Amino acid sequence: MGWDQSYSFESKNQFLARLLGLDLQEVIRKAIDNALQAKGIKVVKEESFDAADDMYAPGDSGLRITLADGRVFEHKCVQRECWDDKGHDHYEFREQGEQVVPTDINHENET
Repeated sequence: MGWDQSYSFESKNQFLARLLGLDLQEVIRKAIDNALQAKGIKVVKEESFDAADDMYAPGDSGLRITLADGRVFEHKCVQRECWDDKGHDHYEFREQGEQVVPTDINHENET
């Protein structure tokens, strides 16, 4: 059994927000809210949904967002990556009903 190590580094923006005593997520949320309001876009509903048909692990929840203009966006798997006994699926918001075929990346035979 091998060693599995991962690393994380504080980003410049995380550092600057921390230096100023700001919550970076709150700053981002306010900026997004202001930009949405300026463009007349309003989120009217957010809900979790069981995306078991789109995910390997039944019971995992995706997020569905409904906009005031009636458009609905939800998490869809866009990329599946695997190597040895590990895997990583990447989900993005896509318009409901859009057919998405995930890109498969297999590192099984890489050295």
